[in-house]
Amino acid sequence: MDDLAWAALPGLTQENGRPFPGMQGPDDMDRDKSGRIVETALEARQGELGPSVLMLLGVSVGLAVILMVMTWLIFFRT
Repeated sequence: MDDLAWAALPGLTQENGRPFPGMQGPDDMDRDKSGRIVETALEARQGELGPSVLMLLGVSVGLAVILMVMTWLIFFRT
């Protein structure tokens, strides 16, 4: 379904007629006079890896390595 069809559905656009931020494509972003994209603070922070995400990644990789070593020691050590 193209963007115009989504915009025609009731309840899927803001009061100003623009689609909600999650439904926008790169051409729908707000731009200043020089053509640079203007984002809210929330939009600018999306996709940023914070310390909690990095900690979760490190702990999960560490546990996976420990489990693989234990499996090798139990089943494949000769």
